[in-house]
Amino acid sequence: MERIRLIQNTANPNVKIFYLEGKECTTEKKLLKEFARKMSFPDYFGCNWQALDECINDLDWIKENEYLLIVNNAHYILNSPFVILKEQLFSSFIELLENAKLEWENGRNFDDFPTSPTYFNIVFVTSESEEKFLLKLKKATSFGIVEI
Repeated sequence: MERIRLIQNTANPNVKIFYLEGKECTTEKKLLKEFARKMSFPDYFGCNWQALDECINDLDWIKENEYLLIVNNAHYILNSPFVILKEQLFSSFIELLENAKLEWENGRNFDDFPTSPTYFNIVFVTSESEEKFLLKLKKATSFGIVEI
């Protein structure tokens, strides 16, 4: 929790911070619901990967100029000991986040609705003892890994 406070205290006041709890993301369905709940997705959110991709790349209902997604206890994501999930699902999830980050930061041009480049940062907070998760994350992403 101390790491999250440090991140929050250094954030620009124009940044919308979304806090997701990794403990609520142990299955695909729970992960999608946690995103919908914490990012205030519209009622039409279809609770599937395509809908997550569309909503995370829209955020028209949020008025801040920048976005910060903080996932606390990130080592729980799609990693429940009671559910067997393939590495591919985790990799697909990380790829979706990477693509969203790039899309926001490069700006978009959808029909008549172009957007200017917008900061969209993602922070995974995990305990130091979760080396397995960090290795899994490094394997699946081009995100920079920074220890705080």
